[in-house]
Amino acid sequence: MHKSGQSHLTVPVIIGNSIRTLKLSNALFDRELLVIPILFPSVSENATKLRFFIMVNHTEEQICQSS
Repeated sequence: MHKSGQSHLTVPVIIGNSIRTLKLSNALFDRELLVIPILFPSVSENATKLRFFIMVNHTEEQICQSS
């Protein structure tokens, strides 16, 4: 991540259903993970997604916790 000049990486995970995407986002928040849901009408209903932002200061343990 440093070589590209960026301090973060955005990882989209397509879920494809607004309700399920929001439920997953809330469940991750309950585990102290902030994941941004991208819902209809910002994207089509079959393209809803969770957006993970991985920072250079995240540890490998923190990244593994999110999977």
